[in-house]
Amino acid sequence: MKIFVFMIKTVDSSINYLEIGVSVLKNFLQLNASLTNANLTGFDINPISPNFKHNFRDMNKVSSKFYTYSSNQNELYYFQGSVLDELDTEEFKKLNNSKFNFIFSDALHEPDAVFAEFNNLIKDELDENFILYYDDLDFDG
Repeated sequence: MKIFVFMIKTVDSSINYLEIGVSVLKNFLQLNASLTNANLTGFDINPISPNFKHNFRDMNKVSSKFYTYSSNQNELYYFQGSVLDELDTEEFKKLNNSKFNFIFSDALHEPDAVFAEFNNLIKDELDENFILYYDDLDFDG
């Protein structure tokens, strides 16, 4: 995660970070502890980890899948949805109000899933200058 902090700090603009596949929020919360004045967004098919659920506010008036939390001068967002579900990804894109300049993809590690994730979620949400980092792309195809 230290390499992410280093890479993020080389970006000249404010950070709008998206992590796809946040699992138990380990990397996500480490970034929060290392950065200030950043927008950090997590997208995962699973509910927020019970250890951290109490921190997040439910945004039911906006979406039953969207949560928010302010911490360390950062705005944290969590969207519970599937990267393979076009309805979920469309809802997410409607709720997101700015382009991402750092994306860490750590969701499904299968070729079809990675392509669907990119096409449904990532490609239209990238800032002009961005870093896109994939975890575990060591498969055929």
